[in-house]
Amino acid sequence: MMGASANGVLIKAPNFSHPLESNPPLPQTAQLRASIESDTPFLAVPPVRGQRQGAPSQDQVFATPELVENVLSFLDERDLARCALVGRTWRVPATVFLWRRWSIDLKREDQRRLHVFTSMTPAIRSLVRPLRAELTAGNNDRERRYFSEVGDALRHVAPFVRDWAVDCLAPDLFAVWTVHVIPAGENVVRLRLYNWPPIAAVWINPLLLRCPNFRLLSLSEFTGDVNLPPDLPYLHSLKIAERIPSLVEFDKISRYGNLTRLFVAKIQKREELEALARLSGLTHLLIPYCSVEWDEGP
Repeated sequence: MMGASANGVLIKAPNFSHPLESNPPLPQTAQLRASIESDTPFLAVPPVRGQRQGAPSQDQVFATPELVENVLSFLDERDLARCALVGRTWRVPATVFLWRRWSIDLKREDQRRLHVFTSMTPAIRSLVRPLRAELTAGNNDRERRYFSEVGDALRHVAPFVRDWAVDCLAPDLFAVWTVHVIPAGENVVRLRLYNWPPIAAVWINPLLLRCPNFRLLSLSEFTGDVNLPPDLPYLHSLKIAERIPSLVEFDKISRYGNLTRLFVAKIQKREELEALARLSGLTHLLIPYCSVEWDEGP
């Protein structure tokens, strides 16, 4: 429903007495309707002034997907979720932005983004289902103040994320992250672990076992207590940025039949190189340091 006002045209939020056809579905309850309408009753669109004859109308402008996407690219999660409730024209592009990426970087004092998410009403937050997520956190007192809010956010986004990038030095926050990711491990297809606390292997090993559908796995560290899964049938890209301390792990890698890209930081034994030679499907192999001479024979 539309109506004119001194400040512009007001577009009323959709009537939730009728089910929405596009994903994600929202529960149809009186409490939810009241929550959404009280938090996001209208979206104000400024009028087009001095419109020339033959120029596109305001409705035509805001019905243009490219223009709508450009507007939405400047909004945070809460405003995107509100736009998704305006109508079908805005719902699809706004939801695409909401599902695209979620990130928290406490090292860069990104607390406002975190506060925006945690202050959303349940109805608004239900629209945020990111496919990719990034978490960056240190272990100092300033950042630790926000760990509880980060844990609350992780509990919501973890079931939807398929691509994780994590740089976390705090043991308790790293543990919280794994606790929320492990139940949804089958959904995770890409994982990049840049830094983790020294005792993190007790959480990393169960996590790797519960994520059988990896397509990409990148580990910036590899200590003796980290164990690769025995079988990753869909893995095609593996990066280990430190020396692998055990030949057993090389044998596991040699059984990743679909592996096409491999980065191993260091090779110091002939047996390690022989294990990698069994990977017949490799198209890209990078070994920055190798102290073994490979003899191809006569």
